[in-house]
Amino acid sequence: YMVMDFVPGSTLHDVLSAQGQLSLETVIDIFIQCSDALAHAHGKGVLHRDVKPSNIVLLQEENIGPGAIRILDFGIAKIISNNALTQELTKTGVVIGSPLYMSPEQSIGKKMDARTDIYSLGCVLFECLCGAPPFQGETIIETLMLHQTQQPQSLREASMGREFPARLQELVNSMMAKNVDDRIKSMSLVHQTLSEIKDLIKTAKHD
Repeated sequence: YMVMDFVPGSTLHDVLSAQGQLSLETVIDIFIQCSDALAHAHGKGVLHRDVKPSNIVLLQEENIGPGAIRILDFGIAKIISNNALTQELTKTGVVIGSPLYMSPEQSIGKKMDARTDIYSLGCVLFECLCGAPPFQGETIIETLMLHQTQQPQSLREASMGREFPARLQELVNSMMAKNVDDRIKSMSLVHQTLSEIKDLIKTAKHD
């Protein structure tokens, strides 16, 4: 038999379905934790490869505190060592992941690294801020092609006029860059940038 943790709470997908857009402060708090968790996984040589709202749980445990998260489903993760793939939990040559959040390189079977998870987390961040994924075609193939060829709308355009810090827009752009070499280099840097944005928001509120 298998023993697994019971994770009480609601997935981010369920929360988005019920509420649509989330407040900026809530989103920043969630993604500071997500980026920290994924930075830890990457530091251990593990790529998630299927970052999406249904794999992020907002915990509801009194002893943990409000707003804590848990990232689930490392079942299609890859283990990396010395920048080379050494173990995988899916069949070779099979494209895996979720089309709404899949990086351009992942969808065509190119080599992946931590920046692949960064792209996917950027797509989830975009959805939380704007209420819809950045790309959604009528078919899976069309959605994958949009990831390959189309630039996402600005956060303001996609959210029907909401205002966001310029630094946050820059971060989303960097996380979702088509060319992997143009992306922010590590999940630790994502975490650091989000923490700095949180501080800027707090300072602006007090001014």
